[in-house]
Amino acid sequence: MNKFENRMKFYLNEAQYRLGNDFSASREAMLSIAKDKVKQFQLASDNAMKNEEKEILMLMIVGSMFQAFSYGYGIGKVEEESLQKIVM
Repeated sequence: MNKFENRMKFYLNEAQYRLGNDFSASREAMLSIAKDKVKQFQLASDNAMKNEEKEILMLMIVGSMFQAFSYGYGIGKVEEESLQKIVM
């Protein structure tokens, strides 16, 4: 791995840790938004879903939100260190 990949991996792990601790309010907000999106999906699709299906969809949505947060956090930290914009 190169230096950038190592730094990103470090910050991705840090972001995941902080999301469970320091940023727990953000984590709860993401969970609430994901639950709301599932409800919106049900209304828009006029589809009755079982509780298990709702849970799976909510976990997929919130997992994507956690991942986006972690990458944003990591990129911001690397940009801060290098004083350069990162384009992916």
